Amino acid sequence: MICLLAIIFYFSSHRGFTHSIFGIAILTVLIFLIIFMGHLIILSLAIGPVAISEKIAIWIIVLFLGILSLHKRFIPLFIFLFFIGLVFFQIYDFDYIMIIFSLFLGFLSHLILDSFTPAGLKIFEPFSSKKVHKNFGVAMIILLGLLAIPQLIWIFNFVFHYNF
Repeated sequence: MICLLAIIFYFSSHRGFTHSIFGIAILTVLIFLIIFMGHLIILSLAIGPVAISEKIAIWIIVLFLGILSLHKRFIPLFIFLFFIGLVFFQIYDFDYIMIIFSLFLGFLSHLILDSFTPAGLKIFEPFSSKKVHKNFGVAMIILLGLLAIPQLIWIFNFVFHYNF
């Protein structure tokens, strides 16, 4: 799957297929499968009474993918922020749907920001060559903001209900 990702990136032009809805859906699935299979491999490597928790296995995979995909000058910053995130933003429970959704949302946010560039994006490639520009980005930010309101209400209720 890592080889398949490399082939996709090799043959894709800049802001081409990988910068489309169809492209990010495929990339989301491929990266999820890498995380899922890596997670299973790491869990199977537990030796004797030493067991690896589900969360630690996912952390190892995310750390590996980050180091593998980043430019070498960003790796120290990524590792630092990764461990800061583990300390301050602990995830107590996760599921595979959350991982897929997070990957897709991360790719989508990248596309939204790229739509603000003068070149725009062919968001529906390979089905259409029509480009989207700033108006698409603004509409998507508004839509994501509206979709975030229920989550913000839940967080607000949680914080004020438990009075930390």
